[in-house]
Amino acid sequence: RHKENINAVGVIQFSDVHFNELVELEHNKYDFKIASARCKYFVDKAIKYFKAFGVTNVLVALSGDLLNSDRRLDELLSMATNRSKATFLAVDILQQVIIHLNQHFNVNVVSVTGNESRIRQEWGWSKMLASDNYDFTIHNTLKYLFKDTDISFIESDPSEAVVNIAGQNLLI
Repeated sequence: RHKENINAVGVIQFSDVHFNELVELEHNKYDFKIASARCKYFVDKAIKYFKAFGVTNVLVALSGDLLNSDRRLDELLSMATNRSKATFLAVDILQQVIIHLNQHFNVNVVSVTGNESRIRQEWGWSKMLASDNYDFTIHNTLKYLFKDTDISFIESDPSEAVVNIAGQNLLI
């Protein structure tokens, strides 16, 4: 466990990363390899920033739309793989993110679901419908993978969470 400093807390947010999206334009490319490289770059920058400010505790906020939608034809045609495979690729990338951060900080993870990662065509924000979502699946798979570690997963409503960070409430 890292030395405690409750006054210095870092928050790193992953939102709308749409891991399964495939972009193959001349001027813009995106797939799992590029997403993974961007996440590493983002985390490396955050680590430097957090260390500069004496951060010892980090909240990883997964705020939805980790996978892209497949409800419309153009979305189906721009998927890197099917959503079941994409779920495990997303878990792998985020697992690496969490491990990398945990090498330097105490890590807590909180998640809410987005509208793009829902499993069904119809959707709503009841707990039952909001949890029928790939974001929820990714969060709980990560929670299972880290169950025997010091990484904490914050339980919350799948559609919103309020987390107290160093005396401040943060709405996810």
